[in-house]
Amino acid sequence: MLTDLLTLALRKTLPRIAWTIGHAGASLVGRCLAGTAAERRRQFDAWCAAAGAAPGPEAAAASGATHLRATAANYYGLVDIVVLADVYVDDETEGDR
Repeated sequence: MLTDLLTLALRKTLPRIAWTIGHAGASLVGRCLAGTAAERRRQFDAWCAAAGAAPGPEAAAASGATHLRATAANYYGLVDIVVLADVYVDDETEGDR
């Protein structure tokens, strides 16, 4: 499934993100790590749309970070795909908001 996702990324020119294979291969976790908050949000949105992942509510941390999480459960009947991003207030500019 990871190979299929990487092929999809090439075909649709999706942003590069870090992928981790979950326990027993039952999930694939993509983490958006781009430089700025706006870039991470764009990565997150692009991958959510491409994988059909439904975003959950944004979670605010005491540190001021916002945690984004979306899941495409049972993707192609094989795995759960989870897309994650952390957005920090410190790296947002006025134009990002």
